[in-house]
Amino acid sequence: MKPDIPSISDLSVIITGATRGIGVGISGKLSALGAKLTLAYIEHDQHALNLEAELTATNPHVTIFKGDLTDPPAVKGLVEYALDKFGHVDALVSNMGPFLWRSVGEMSVGDWDYMVKANLSAHFYLVRELLPSMKKRGHGSFVFIGGVASGLIIGHPRATAYNSAKVGLAEFMRGLAIEEGPNGIRSNMITPGIIDNGEYTDSFKDRIVEEIPLRYIGQPTDIANAVAWLLSPESHYINGAIIDVSGGYHLTIR
Repeated sequence: MKPDIPSISDLSVIITGATRGIGVGISGKLSALGAKLTLAYIEHDQHALNLEAELTATNPHVTIFKGDLTDPPAVKGLVEYALDKFGHVDALVSNMGPFLWRSVGEMSVGDWDYMVKANLSAHFYLVRELLPSMKKRGHGSFVFIGGVASGLIIGHPRATAYNSAKVGLAEFMRGLAIEEGPNGIRSNMITPGIIDNGEYTDSFKDRIVEEIPLRYIGQPTDIANAVAWLLSPESHYINGAIIDVSGGYHLTIR
């Protein structure tokens, strides 16, 4: 039976990594569509407060939560905060995930453990806390933001810890899609390409654009548009999908 998926304006959504880069684009898009948003972040308080003020100017149902989501009690606190604020949580956009540019030989045990906790384990902690209330309501949606070509196992030097965790996240997402689909809960992943998040140098962008078949750098809004579609009723039959939003860049990675 086709599930009764609410429109975005009726959704309560948690967004992690919400106050920088791609997260800002997702937050702005969903806020403009009228969703009730809990924006999770870990640092740069003033930046988070500024974003909250900007979004609440047109959507009063936006709030922020600070916490280290690699810590299970902080995850529990986030979910409880969102439930207390809005009464329910319909969706999670799991966007958190720091990057580390370091070879295996250069990496410490602490580096490795943090990459795995932040890019894989924290997503599990979030899902575990949200599943009971979603099952009770009979619907829910998880959208995980992966890395470039997380659905592929290609090997990328100096990004081993990050990529290993993100490939693991893709497997986690697909297993979750099978397990929870019968409960009306969908799980999908978006894998961004090179997105102009304010952290790339002009020289890097000038070089990498030649490897993107569409020949231009993506914007956070490109990811946000895909997220909005996955949360909408129009995508009701999409479950367990890895959707690449890269201008074709994933096709050139070797």
